[in-house]
Amino acid sequence: SAVFFLTLSFSEVLGCVMSAERRVNGSEGESVEIKCNYPDGYQYKKKYWCRHPCGNKDVLIKTGKTDTVVSVGRFSLFDNVSSRTFTVTMSRLTLQDTGVYYCGLEQWGTDRLSKIDLRVRKGLGCVTSAERRVSGSEGGSVEIRCDYPDGYQYKEKYWCRHPCGNKDVLIKTGKTDTVVSVGRFSLFVNISVRTFTVTMSRLTLQDTGVYYCGLEQWGPDKYTEMLLRVTEHTQGKNQSMTVSILSTSMPVTVLMDITKTAAMDSSTQSA
Repeated sequence: SAVFFLTLSFSEVLGCVMSAERRVNGSEGESVEIKCNYPDGYQYKKKYWCRHPCGNKDVLIKTGKTDTVVSVGRFSLFDNVSSRTFTVTMSRLTLQDTGVYYCGLEQWGTDRLSKIDLRVRKGLGCVTSAERRVSGSEGGSVEIRCDYPDGYQYKEKYWCRHPCGNKDVLIKTGKTDTVVSVGRFSLFVNISVRTFTVTMSRLTLQDTGVYYCGLEQWGPDKYTEMLLRVTEHTQGKNQSMTVSILSTSMPVTVLMDITKTAAMDSSTQSA
């Protein structure tokens, strides 16, 4: 299974949390490995891994041993004094593991902590890789067309945002040949061409992120990943983008069509 890596460095006393490149993604059922570097003089101090708010009950694993792997349940910690690094591994990730954690260095007074934001997405065993970076314009719309294989005509289809847990599903339907709308989102399943189309309207900068076309099935659902980037609207500029996604399991094409021009704006205002 895949292992994700993040290296953190302790650079100043917390007050006590250090800033860091602190976001790391993992997938349900897989593992993440976090390497935390520490300064000279801390080789024989106790190291630990805790979850926010990092009280005594929130410490998941802690050790003063060096050059030895210490394990507690799904967590392990290895302190390599020669490289002044301790490594924490979290195995068998669950969606509930999503949250804020800290690498901790024990010291007299207030401990040193380095913060990491861990996001665990659904176990996407059938994720389609693709050239998936697409751009939209603030205030405009994007249309995502997802093709699906034969046999899925009457399966439920949906559109979700990472990590695609139940609360992240933005729109879902089992209806066919009917436009279903929920707020700014609409979904249309055309069974004759085995395609479902998702439309996101009134884009905001906060819509930037990772999304998935989802096909419900027995066992892990099928997903196709897309990274949407929404930029500030430029007056009078046409934008269009087509991204072809190739897959032997679920071929999907993402079509981005943004045509919000000054002329269109003016015609809308006059209407």
